Amino acid sequence: MDPQEYVSALKKVNECGKNASEKEINIFFLNLKIDFIDCDAKIKSKEDKTPIGEIDGIFRYGDRFLFLIETDESSKVDTKKQDSFFSKWSDKTNQEIIMNRYNLPKNLQPIKIFVCYGESRKSRKDKPSIRHEMKDSTNAILFKEDVEYFLKTCELPPD
Repeated sequence: MDPQEYVSALKKVNECGKNASEKEINIFFLNLKIDFIDCDAKIKSKEDKTPIGEIDGIFRYGDRFLFLIETDESSKVDTKKQDSFFSKWSDKTNQEIIMNRYNLPKNLQPIKIFVCYGESRKSRKDKPSIRHEMKDSTNAILFKEDVEYFLKTCELPPD
């Protein structure tokens, strides 16, 4: 990503992030030099344009991966929200809609990341529904301390 693209992406992230955690996670991915696609994306069905869902951050890593990111600031994350996010964006039809909307290659592997920004890993109970979702290696959950760790250890020097 060239400097002008970075500035443009940063401006969009600052405009569309609904809360500080969305902005911080999206800026983190930008700083890792992962190609920004969109944020606060409202995805609709092809046929009748009914809403499918919203994605807080969409990033592309080369010709291999497409990161779909959802953030939640709740101190106790609703597992139904996580289940919905993972199942909705694991659906091949919904993935195809995203690929078509952004004119992306169909061979990108979607990686779904749910960021529990307000919840600590220690406070999380091991729920069967989440264990089920984690069997899919393209699903990931990050907790508050994971985010803090990555932000601290991945501080990048300015260009």
